[in-house]
Amino acid sequence: CSPEGFPQETIHWLKDGEPLQVGGRIKKSGGRSILIQGVERQDRGMYQCLVHNMEDAAQGSSQLKLGDAAPRWVETSGPQVVSPGGSVMLRCVVQGAPPPTLSWTLHNTPVEIQDPRIQASEQVDKDIVMGTLNVSQIRIEDGGLWQCIANNRAGTVSNNDRLNVRGPPAIAPMAPISVVAGRTATFPCQVSGYPIVSIYWEKNGVVLPVSQRQEVHSNGTLEIREVSREADSGKYTCVAKAEAHVAKADLHVEVMVPPHIDERLFSVGSGFPAGSRARIMCVVERGDLPLTFTWAHDGQSLAPGPALSIRSLDEYTSVLLFTSVRPEDVGEYSCSVANAVAQHTRSTQLLVKMAPVWREMPQDKSVVVGTDVTLGCSARGSPTPTVTWRRADGALPRQYMPVQELGENVRIISNSSLSILGVRRDQGGYFLCSASNGVGSELSKAVHLNIK
Repeated sequence: CSPEGFPQETIHWLKDGEPLQVGGRIKKSGGRSILIQGVERQDRGMYQCLVHNMEDAAQGSSQLKLGDAAPRWVETSGPQVVSPGGSVMLRCVVQGAPPPTLSWTLHNTPVEIQDPRIQASEQVDKDIVMGTLNVSQIRIEDGGLWQCIANNRAGTVSNNDRLNVRGPPAIAPMAPISVVAGRTATFPCQVSGYPIVSIYWEKNGVVLPVSQRQEVHSNGTLEIREVSREADSGKYTCVAKAEAHVAKADLHVEVMVPPHIDERLFSVGSGFPAGSRARIMCVVERGDLPLTFTWAHDGQSLAPGPALSIRSLDEYTSVLLFTSVRPEDVGEYSCSVANAVAQHTRSTQLLVKMAPVWREMPQDKSVVVGTDVTLGCSARGSPTPTVTWRRADGALPRQYMPVQELGENVRIISNSSLSILGVRRDQGGYFLCSASNGVGSELSKAVHLNIK
């Protein structure tokens, strides 16, 4: 707020037409500014600056708008107890920007809004969404955890409210499940009925837990850490007890070993020369069948072609074959293998080796004594070639010695060129530039430097 005029007796601040409460996160800065630290949703709105003296008054305003905000709960129903045949209203109020959309689940299964007994409604007021779910003609199986899920592009939140329906216990059927060996597995037991005295799990007639890896939570969920095929596969039974009734439901658990690619065999070494044959082997050293293999090059899916094929040697091995390696084949290759419970991916860099070729071929030169001279020489290839300079020992190009022996005014600069500052008459003659990278034959050329 930067008013003009004199004198300026007082400055007042309003927010949405009401005096601004200054303190805590909201502070006056320099008498003419308001500083808001850690901006929150309630800080949005219209801010007004009022200035007056004995002669006149003036005002200015500014609106604070906020961008996307993840949903947050304003109000939820909490646990409720009802009798069969009755009705209940579940409510969740959420705030977010843009206004969140709501959905409902029972026992993690989407609620069938088409059920005539269930009616869902929503009311939107700016960034607040008020959702209600009315359930009539309540049944015992309607008991359990009802979940309200709020979602917008900034995030997702969920809230569980338990609905207890008076009656004998009942357990929702549990489909067979496959879990990953070595990880933590959780098995919910969805119990309806009220009141429930206890919920527990059995395996082979023995009440769990029987080891420190197992834990039965108060909501009836069985948790097993570091799952083992030998110890944890089999049939489990969830038992729910009321005063005079008992309900049981079985769960069949299969423990599967996730796939793992052998790192020792998944390698391409230092690369392959251009035009040569090459292969990358993807061998699964452990993991349950069946396995599915997929290949990718720099993140893009690979398909067989004229210069590339994918072969399956057995149920555990997939091979990527190059009939003739090309420069464009360089990059990252990934093998992904999946079974029913997990996926494993391993990647390697393929380098294509190419023999040196001239980028700048050295040329004969004739210069005046005392001037600076540069003999250009550079090559490209993969890996990057090493360029060396030598000078003929004598008038004829027969034996060569390192150029550094010519004097302190001779050096090889960053682009592999040979530089001689203030060349002397005895520094002329034949020079040999060589480029090599271990692929193919060495590339070399002799040039003559004539000193006049």
